[in-house]
Amino acid sequence: MYIRSESHSSHIRTFNSIARLVSSALHGGFNRQACLPVVQGMLNSSISLANDTSFFWQDNSGHSWSDYLHPIVLVDICEEICGGSGMGWYPDTATRLLTWFVPGIFLVSSINLAPIGKKRFAMVAHLFGDPIHSYWSLLTKLEDWDECYDVARSLHLNTPALESSSCFWQFLLPLHATPIDKKARNTAVIIAAIKELLPPNSNLTITSINQCSCLDIPPTMLNELAGSIISARISGNITTWFAISTYIFGIICAFVSQLGGSTGSGGPSGGRIAPAMLLSWLLPNILLNNEVGQLKREDCIRIVRRLEENARTLEGPHHQECQRNSYPLFRDWTADANDADWAMFLNSQAWSGGVYSCQLQKPMLSRKVRSWFLVAVAVTSVCVSFSIAFGVLYSFPTFFSCRNVMFIGITFVWLMGPFLTRIIMTNAFFGHELRSRWRILVCKDIVIGLSVIILLVASSCGLGNSCRCWAGFNNKIKGVVLDPGQQFTENNDYIYPILIGACLFAQYLVFKTALYIGRSGLGIMTWSSKDRRASLPPRVMSQDVESVDIADSGSEGRAMLGDDSVHELVVYSNWD
Repeated sequence: MYIRSESHSSHIRTFNSIARLVSSALHGGFNRQACLPVVQGMLNSSISLANDTSFFWQDNSGHSWSDYLHPIVLVDICEEICGGSGMGWYPDTATRLLTWFVPGIFLVSSINLAPIGKKRFAMVAHLFGDPIHSYWSLLTKLEDWDECYDVARSLHLNTPALESSSCFWQFLLPLHATPIDKKARNTAVIIAAIKELLPPNSNLTITSINQCSCLDIPPTMLNELAGSIISARISGNITTWFAISTYIFGIICAFVSQLGGSTGSGGPSGGRIAPAMLLSWLLPNILLNNEVGQLKREDCIRIVRRLEENARTLEGPHHQECQRNSYPLFRDWTADANDADWAMFLNSQAWSGGVYSCQLQKPMLSRKVRSWFLVAVAVTSVCVSFSIAFGVLYSFPTFFSCRNVMFIGITFVWLMGPFLTRIIMTNAFFGHELRSRWRILVCKDIVIGLSVIILLVASSCGLGNSCRCWAGFNNKIKGVVLDPGQQFTENNDYIYPILIGACLFAQYLVFKTALYIGRSGLGIMTWSSKDRRASLPPRVMSQDVESVDIADSGSEGRAMLGDDSVHELVVYSNWD
């Protein structure tokens, strides 16, 4: 009984110690508005204090840059008088979070998540845990669609598959700049749907189609099947642009006092907009994600099965040379006797290529220099975010401070992300099954993503709000500026708007560059409304109708179908 009581009291003492530590940290932050009057009062009571080198900062030549209105105190004096030895809440914590955190939630909610159940939320973790690999995977998917068209074009037009050239400028251009052939486009769409049912590193599609192609299938049937695949593709940009507008509006609010922003001596906007700039890589990433869209594999299974059944009906048995081939045949992709149940296949989409922004198995450097150019585009987005965020923080009066160190650490982890992802997915040390490696990868992404979000939220709440951080490291000014209102105003009026505009413009260029590089693949999978309507089957089949007599009497008419059946038909042309 005594031992239990002693243990209980020990837990109470530990809890009280932690509570006092947290309380001192929250209430020990630097408060410039409260500290400035105290220092000015001390100057009023002692005239000689203005020349005290142990109190105010002086440069190497002995010149004091402090005065009554703009004092610059040393760090230890700041901690003693202003109580800025710990971290404390910012008085405008809520408005700081409204600048970037809430718009960030809108951006993430507009992501076109893969329809793979709860596992799709691992895509969000991978987005924050490895943004470079996420963007690189989307670019690689566009390249994959371009390769599908290259194969289909070689089949229909009897032209060899295009190879990568040694000319530098051709690396920047799509591999084929000729107009898209619609017959080859339809076949390319079907090939893309078939490849959704294959391992990402499989080359069986090309091998099988080259030997047993679908060229003998009627073009109208191919067009109808390809149109069904395009209609099943999930994409959309309306919610994305709404989220981006919210993101930009949150940044604008940081500069307008009527909308919650603090200008002049009330406080800087740099600490508010720097996290938003660091996460600006979300803009091209989410835009490209919604442009690429997603093919639902259940729909691909149904459509490819229809193609197989039609091929069997039209072609009959395969040729003898195709039957001797050890690879699966074109019309047998969904009829593998070893996989009678699709449950295992559908459950493995998360780690088998079903998430376009997380292509874990696909070889992503297959086109040599062109593939490395895709890597450079993906890295550029993160580098632009870091450069602008670092520039926003590296301004008067703090220059290089605690937040700069934190942003350097976050960016370094992001730059190492693709290497960590590759090591986890290819090293047998992390498991022999791909699913086991994927789970470790998800844990890695969750740890990195949560750490980044927690650090950014903490920095907006008060992490770094100390005299040491406000003084900076190895800066020209070796003290804490208590009234930098004039410098804050100049930053908010000139420096920050220029940096923000440059950041948004650069991220837009990254997005447009990605669209230009992948325009061939995206053009194959993006049809106009006219092409989608042309792929629809005929509304009335002549062989099923004995007589059709529509009276020209307004928007409706009667038609006799069969013997005595009478049906109401709508004349669609009268709706226009």
